[in-house]
Amino acid sequence: MIGNKHKLSYERRRGVVGYVFLIPWIIGAAVFFMYPFLQSVVFSFSDVTFENRKIITKFVGLNVYKAVFIEDPTVFRMMISSIGQTLLYTVCVLIMSVFLAIILNQSFKGRSFWRLIFCLPIIVSSGLVLEVFKNDLTFQAGTSDATTIFQSTVLSQLLLDMGIGDSVINAVVTAVNNIVDILWMSGVQILLFITGLQSVSPMLYEVCDVEGATAWQKFWNVTFPLLTPYIMLNVVYTIIDISTATTNSVMKSINGYYRNVMYSRGSAESVGYFLMILVILGIAAAVMSKRTFYIDK
Repeated sequence: MIGNKHKLSYERRRGVVGYVFLIPWIIGAAVFFMYPFLQSVVFSFSDVTFENRKIITKFVGLNVYKAVFIEDPTVFRMMISSIGQTLLYTVCVLIMSVFLAIILNQSFKGRSFWRLIFCLPIIVSSGLVLEVFKNDLTFQAGTSDATTIFQSTVLSQLLLDMGIGDSVINAVVTAVNNIVDILWMSGVQILLFITGLQSVSPMLYEVCDVEGATAWQKFWNVTFPLLTPYIMLNVVYTIIDISTATTNSVMKSINGYYRNVMYSRGSAESVGYFLMILVILGIAAAVMSKRTFYIDK
């Protein structure tokens, strides 16, 4: 009985400490997320005008949503296309980051330098730097043909000759053409996967070696299951990161509305896009949570 009381008291102390650490996040979320989000919801149901430097809202119901999503069908198609591209990029980023994390977790000379290189996007975190880097890579060396190191024409023709479907070819070609973007978006994910790899007990691999397991078997039976919590975390992070990037077509459209002082249409599009991304995140989290392995359990 005494042991249970002490255990309950310890759990309560841990809960209090956890809430204390969450206080800055709660305040930040309330000030920088909830208030602007609620304001956007109000704007999306209103006709927004300006008088004497004040925002005047007039409730118009669903008229703004009808104008954005029904009368202009290109908006919904743009959102669907953006979500499809986001999911494709998410898969590519996860595969690339797992592959690079496994390599960077090995012991070799210059490992710290290469870790810094692949984590450079975390330090820089600027779309302008990425554009400059891509322009340097695609520099035309005085030739008349627009040749780049990421040209995928040969790959596309090769896949077509193999009888692979157009949808798969388009996905592969898109990934190859945007390999720099994928690498640039993989910095945080690589760091998280390296953390997950370092948390795996070496004793598990020693048992595999005793049993004569191959590297392939060790990956799928030990490494991959223990990385599933980090995979779920990276899936959620990557979807949010890509869907809110400044290069995203929907974000460009929303920013264009706000720059043109069309707050009602911009707010309606942003709220609709937010709900679509929220549904995608809910589905992804629900599906992956059933397949996530925790060694403590």
